[in-house]
Amino acid sequence: MRSPRYAPTRAGIIGLWDYADEEFVFADGWLVLRGPNGSGKTKALEMLFPFLLDGNISPRRLNPFASQDRTMKSNLLFGGKENGMGYVWMEFSDGQRHLTIGIGLRANKHQDAVKRWHFVVEGRVGVDFGFIAPDDRVCNRKEMIAQFPEGTVVDTPREYRDRVNTALFGLEAERYEQMLELILTLRRPQLAKELDPDSLSDTLAEGLRPIDEKLLVDAAKSFEDMEAVAKTLGSLRSADEQVSDFLTRYGTYVRAQAKLAVEKVDGRLAAVETMLEAETEAGRLAKRAGAELLRLTAAAETATEHVGELEGSLQGLKDSDAYRSRLELEDLRGSVGSAEQQASVLAEESRTRAEELEEAESESEELAEKTGTAEATVELRSGETAGFAERSGIEWGFTDDAERLRRGAAAAAEERRSDIRRVGEAGKALDTAISQRETAEEKAAAAESNLDAAAEALVHAHEAVIAERDSLERNLEDWAWDHRNALRIDLREEVVSWAAEADVETAPHLRERATERTHATRGEIEQRMHGLKARLGGVEDAIEAKQTEWERIRDEHDEAPDAPHWRDEGRDGRPGAPFWKRVRFKDSVPDGDAAALEAALEAAGILDAWLGDIGAASDQGLRALPISSRPTGSTLADFLEREDTADAAAVEPILASIAVREPADGDHAPYSIVDPAGRFAHGAVAGRAGKTTPEFIGATARQRRRERRMQELETEIDGLRGKVRELRDAVNGCGSELRALDEALRDIPRTTGLVQSLNNVTARELVCSEREGDLEDARTALEEAVGRQRGAAQRLQEAERRHELLRGDLESVGRAVADFDGSVRDLLFAMHSQSDLQGRLQRQQTRVSRLGPSVRSIQAKARDAEEEHRKLQSRLEAITRNLGADAATIFEQIAAVGAEIKQAGQAVKEADQLREKAVRAEGRAGAEAEAAAGRTVDAIGEARVASFALRPFCDDDLLGILGCPSGHRWPGTDVDLGRSVLPAAVAALLGDLRSATSEVQATENSAKAATTIVTTRLQEIMAQLPATGLDHHLHWDNSSGIITVEVDTDEGRQAIGHYGQWLHEQREEQEELLTEKEQHVLEDALLTSLSGQIHQRVLESRDLVEQMDLAMRERQTSSGLRLGVSWLLKDFDPAERELFSLFNAAPAKLSTMMPQIRKYFSDRIKQERARRKSETTYRDLLAEILDYRRWRKFEFTLLRPDGQKQRLTKRVHSQLSGGEQSVALHLPLFAAANAVFGSATAHAPRMVGLDEAFAGVDEKGRGELMSLAAEFDLQMVMTGFDLWATFPEVNGAAHYSLSHDDATATVSAMLMVWNGSENTESHDYDGSLAEALGSSGTRMVPVEN
Repeated sequence: MRSPRYAPTRAGIIGLWDYADEEFVFADGWLVLRGPNGSGKTKALEMLFPFLLDGNISPRRLNPFASQDRTMKSNLLFGGKENGMGYVWMEFSDGQRHLTIGIGLRANKHQDAVKRWHFVVEGRVGVDFGFIAPDDRVCNRKEMIAQFPEGTVVDTPREYRDRVNTALFGLEAERYEQMLELILTLRRPQLAKELDPDSLSDTLAEGLRPIDEKLLVDAAKSFEDMEAVAKTLGSLRSADEQVSDFLTRYGTYVRAQAKLAVEKVDGRLAAVETMLEAETEAGRLAKRAGAELLRLTAAAETATEHVGELEGSLQGLKDSDAYRSRLELEDLRGSVGSAEQQASVLAEESRTRAEELEEAESESEELAEKTGTAEATVELRSGETAGFAERSGIEWGFTDDAERLRRGAAAAAEERRSDIRRVGEAGKALDTAISQRETAEEKAAAAESNLDAAAEALVHAHEAVIAERDSLERNLEDWAWDHRNALRIDLREEVVSWAAEADVETAPHLRERATERTHATRGEIEQRMHGLKARLGGVEDAIEAKQTEWERIRDEHDEAPDAPHWRDEGRDGRPGAPFWKRVRFKDSVPDGDAAALEAALEAAGILDAWLGDIGAASDQGLRALPISSRPTGSTLADFLEREDTADAAAVEPILASIAVREPADGDHAPYSIVDPAGRFAHGAVAGRAGKTTPEFIGATARQRRRERRMQELETEIDGLRGKVRELRDAVNGCGSELRALDEALRDIPRTTGLVQSLNNVTARELVCSEREGDLEDARTALEEAVGRQRGAAQRLQEAERRHELLRGDLESVGRAVADFDGSVRDLLFAMHSQSDLQGRLQRQQTRVSRLGPSVRSIQAKARDAEEEHRKLQSRLEAITRNLGADAATIFEQIAAVGAEIKQAGQAVKEADQLREKAVRAEGRAGAEAEAAAGRTVDAIGEARVASFALRPFCDDDLLGILGCPSGHRWPGTDVDLGRSVLPAAVAALLGDLRSATSEVQATENSAKAATTIVTTRLQEIMAQLPATGLDHHLHWDNSSGIITVEVDTDEGRQAIGHYGQWLHEQREEQEELLTEKEQHVLEDALLTSLSGQIHQRVLESRDLVEQMDLAMRERQTSSGLRLGVSWLLKDFDPAERELFSLFNAAPAKLSTMMPQIRKYFSDRIKQERARRKSETTYRDLLAEILDYRRWRKFEFTLLRPDGQKQRLTKRVHSQLSGGEQSVALHLPLFAAANAVFGSATAHAPRMVGLDEAFAGVDEKGRGELMSLAAEFDLQMVMTGFDLWATFPEVNGAAHYSLSHDDATATVSAMLMVWNGSENTESHDYDGSLAEALGSSGTRMVPVEN
């Protein structure tokens, strides 16, 4: 007895599409949804089955042929609802328990995701729980959870599937997925219409489990990552090569510029060294002059002291009486001498001071002239600087503070360079936007040109269609006329309309149309042929019957009775014959008597006894009795007669010697006795024997009769064969007519040209559509590019306005800024020179102002002294003439001392003169020392100004290119230099640059050449770098005097040297990453996961096919046909067949062949990816290449009742009857479902869904298919326009006739139930039938008692 099985009893839809609250009941597990298109039958099926078994809401899962916008969300929000909530559910029962599975769904117009909750629970809708609240609204999730035991509701489809599987099927997870795949395959709309043996194989293959989607997605992601890495690597390689080449040239340029800068600074430093040496020498000379001045001053002071001593001696003489007497005279003489001496001294000093004044005034004039020149130079340089500032747009004003001027000028110049950079960047952005706009214009023009070309091609394609249609029309007319006899109908007028109406779908089927049109002709010929064949078959059957009779007669022969074991085997060649060969029964003897007599004779040993001499042989013979001893009465001569060829003398006495009567007890007659009852007596031996027919007696006659009959049959057969030839000729004539008709149909003009032209039109229309889309995209891109250009232009204008700098003036302003920097340096130098000259002039003027009054005072004193001397000399002469002798002596002494004093005074004078000269020499040496110090300051200033050429090389990127240590920074303006020529940081930079460029040979010309090469290469690489696919952009600037290059990347702006290093590191990293990725994808993803799963899937499928084959062979069609199925590898090349066959082998063998498998799949994937470019995603590519279902095909075998086997091909299938064709195609599908369900638990339901079931199958075929489904114990859920499951083999089926009203947005359903007996269809007008089938009549939440 079959164990109770779960069967679906009810199902329902609430709140989805236009199903407000619909319940469907099943009858004996069967449900049929009927109605026209749009009635909602397919919609109900897609929302119930197998959705309720897996919970997958993807559109392709719900309905393989629906568009992507036909989502579950659209079902919930159908009719423009903002929010939607609903339920789908199905109830199962095994007769005792009820199990309900269901899914709640909620959607919101503004949210993409559909929220779901799932449940598997024991109980019934409307009895134990409900979906509609008492206030007539759909229950929400919380309200549903409250009705169920804790933990009943789950959120994930995976957990829900596991619970459904556990509760209903008990399959392994893999097998459950296989069951779902098969159910989805069988549910395909109008499956029956599409089937033939080939498509059936494809359909069954689709029902096999595919490779796990997650594995494919993961593997595809890995391949995409690998390809992205490879693409990135290619871009990086190209960019790395270009940047490396540029860096080589750029390095040459940077080294040349650095070398020139170093040489320039070194030249200035050498000048500083020279100036320092000159300053030191001037200082030494000034020091020596100072020392000489000190010495001469000391000598002058010694001479002055000697004069004092002499004056003391003189005073002693004067204090004497002699002197007193002559005091007045001597005083006068002394006054005369003093006056003379003073006048002389003052005259000399006057002359000396006048010369010194003249020299000082001359130097002052010279310094004044130089100072004026310096002031003019400062004014000139200031004017030049102001002009450069004005031309460069720098706000600058002159100040006497050189340091403030230097700092202000540097800041202003840097700010203006920043303005230049910003405007330049805005200009470059505009250039880029213009280039993009020009590119967009070119693309738009190309797109427009392509559209025009596509439109022109479309016109030509339409013209080609017209030409092909006209040609087809003419060819069809010619064909109809040429084959009119074969067609037996004039189709010339019709074929014109055929050609006019032909399209892509109908054009290839003109032969079918002609076939249909000549169906009557073919039918008449076939009917006539059928009649002839029937007659032929009758005649052939008659021939066969007569031939069979002839063969039967021919094969008839009379065998001898069994010989006794004691008889010799040597009768051959002996004269005579056995008794039974020499006699025959008379015609008057009844068959029964004849059989009894023969049995008695055989039992008595007479039948096979020898007529003739037996000699010494071990045998028995017959001998005639003497006449006197012969019986009187009836004998064998009354029943038997001799054969025509027998010797009468030898036979007839024997017949007369055997009595034919009933043997009596005690009868001791000397002759043998037999009777027609089979009794015999033979001496002491008596008995009885029997048989139904005589076997031996009369054989010769029978043989002659057989020969005569055979001749008669041969004559009749010859006559019949003549009729066969006539009929066959007639049949062949019909065949010729059919062949002529077939040939005519085959000769119908081919429509390939028209179809190609129509397809070409379609393709051209598609191309036009694509070109229109391309043009629209190009115009959109152009508008965007124009917008970007407009925005870039506005940003440039804003930058020009903000920075008061036109882009066209960038170069001139840049030069002006550079000129401004140089002019500021010149101005600072001029200011320094002016300041030095002014200091010197001031000192010299002070000296002149000091010397002028002194000279005038000395000159006045010299004139007064000369006048006084003349007066005193006159007086002295007068007094001397009046003095005596005593006065003369003392005066001689005084004169002598006076002479000494005079001599000492002269020495003092000479000493003073030398001191004065030393003072002047010391002044000149000091001035020279000061001038040398000034020149040193100038040289240092110039060296410091020159050192600014090193400033650009503080950039770490340039230092890296030069091979210098990084970290150099330019010092600030507030650095105290002390006595250092250059700041320590600048000196360190200079030292590193000097070392780095020690081997570099550079000239101004070579530097210019390197600059030209770099700028040219910059233009090239700026154009080439975007072509690598990297979104990196170059920026370059030479405002600092050195071209610096930066690159915008995703990680920010990088200097070119660092960018080149980063690019090279990225390339090496990507190369290493690519190797790792490739190994991971091929070994891990492919070999372990994918290959293992393919192996598992192949083994599962093989087991499934074996179960299908067993189930199919157990069932036969009404005509006795059986079917078998096998799963064979397709016709690949031997290497591929061998590789694919490995997946059907043991795991150990598979693992040993992994290297070959890896290489094959790796090569295939790379080849296909290269061939298809990016048209196919890696996921689809892997799914195709690794789809083991494509490697094999299902092959079907017909097993005929006579034991013959025949492969089921399209041709063989077409020769079967309609019912056999349907069964042959559906039996494998049902067997596959049976095999899957067969591995489930005993109580598992066996549901199959068919959308537009058995479309194209006639009523008889449908009955046979439904009988087959019932035989497999399948529970059918079917839809169809006019489908009825009212066949005796179907025990019961619930039918719902559906109707959809667009106006009220409702679906109505009328139930009709078939209970397995004819004329028992019942319609459910009041709900009683549904109630009888288990409906609770409500989906409301039960009211608590």
